[in-house]
Amino acid sequence: LAMIFVFGLPGYRRNSQQTPAILAAGKVLDRMVAAGVPGTAGVSSGMCFCGIIGKPDIRCEYAVMGDVVNTAARLAVAAAARGVRLLCTDVAAQGARSDLGNHGLSLSPAGEIKLKGKVGVAGVFTIHEITPGALRGRRASLERPRTAPSITGRDEELGALTRLLSGESGLHGSGALVVAVVEGQPGVGKSAVVNALAQGQVLTGTRRWVVIKGSSEGGAAFLVCRNIL
Repeated sequence: LAMIFVFGLPGYRRNSQQTPAILAAGKVLDRMVAAGVPGTAGVSSGMCFCGIIGKPDIRCEYAVMGDVVNTAARLAVAAAARGVRLLCTDVAAQGARSDLGNHGLSLSPAGEIKLKGKVGVAGVFTIHEITPGALRGRRASLERPRTAPSITGRDEELGALTRLLSGESGLHGSGALVVAVVEGQPGVGKSAVVNALAQGQVLTGTRRWVVIKGSSEGGAAFLVCRNIL
């Protein structure tokens, strides 16, 4: 099983991409170890293609491709062979070195490595903790803040859905599986309403529920639901 995490996608820029990438890799590996799943990580930094490939009206997908993607994958394999959790390129190390100390972490040279498709050898680095438990201590601060977002002009819709799903409407009994349908013209903000509702419901820990959204311009979006109901 291989997983790709990308930092610095269009619209999500920040001053340093390397530090969050290395911290996230450590966090994911910690979770995998806790679940009894062995794993290693490779971190690289550079330019790559990020976008949709294929024909939108037939078949397409969002893809991330390029030399840095291949390098990260090969570093993860090399990390397993060397018995370390993580390896990163010298470029990624340079971008993260000044910030990692603030998180109780440090990068150490791990020698040189030959990578498939590359000329010569490349220097690689591995991560270690300056402060014991630094990676585990970062978990709380790396978690997404669990606060319900505010959406301008959608209080009525959010209120109606919240009352329905929480049982305040009196339309269903306790413990029932509730299905709500959000319908509207394309682009009016159905996804934003559903996402805000989902985050709010997670916060309050309410009952089981399902929300379905679809365009009012056609019935295809609700075809599966109609067959089930």
